[in-house]
Amino acid sequence: MRETTISIVEELRPKGECEFVGDFAQILPVVVFLGTVDLPPEDRDYLLPLAEKAIRPRNRQEYLESSTALSEYVARALAARAEQPGSDLLSKIVTAKIGGEPIAFEAAVALSMIVLAGGLDTVASILGFVVRFLALNPGHRQQLINDPSLVPNAVEELIRRHGLINTARLITQDTEFQGMRLKEGEQILVPNHLYGLDERQVDNPLDVDFTRPHPEQHYAAFGNGPHRCPGSFLAKLELTVFLQEWLARIPDFVIKPGTTPRMASGSVSTVQELRLAWDTDPR
Repeated sequence: MRETTISIVEELRPKGECEFVGDFAQILPVVVFLGTVDLPPEDRDYLLPLAEKAIRPRNRQEYLESSTALSEYVARALAARAEQPGSDLLSKIVTAKIGGEPIAFEAAVALSMIVLAGGLDTVASILGFVVRFLALNPGHRQQLINDPSLVPNAVEELIRRHGLINTARLITQDTEFQGMRLKEGEQILVPNHLYGLDERQVDNPLDVDFTRPHPEQHYAAFGNGPHRCPGSFLAKLELTVFLQEWLARIPDFVIKPGTTPRMASGSVSTVQELRLAWDTDPR
């Protein structure tokens, strides 16, 4: 991971600018993920557009078509791993046992779909928000340059401030919650990151403080309890390595003048385009 990060940053550095999402954020996490599940790196160009449409669809038809295509892709990979298991994550899923019984193939596909979505999209999305923040806040950026030991805690703070996930839940029966009537069959979408922005949980929650302590369950960006994202530790590691290696090589950068970052929301919020610029000769 670190060698890949350094390689990509070194390739970008002499150019003096980049479109961060396409030139970095959608490369590093996806390369790491595809290696973890032992899928061909060249499949990235096929999988990324499908993941985008499944996570942030423009309409139901687009969602159904992209989800079906991803499901079929995953099913083919799992079927091959069931025949010849390896040491990769998909092999572990398809050969898992639940309550002593082999996991149902449909359940393995569903679980792998979640893993796929997280690996292809979530880390790429949080990278965009982190870099946008640092481009707009040179004081915070300089703080990490002056004291790299702050990076791990800065990762926690930046995730708290820029949580991505919006959790959908189906109402299974008519009920009333805090004066609001919820009907069976309706769906609610809860922005998880609001927990980390609740002043009852965090003092001055809109301020980013890289020295802020981060006790357990300080935020819910990865969910909590039995629904906590199992990939959260890998995501934090990727962000940590990124900050260490990027800031060591491109310490001063801004949003490219004349451009505006493009955002999008859905089950996962994201930065779709982020153009950066920096001086290649800072003397």
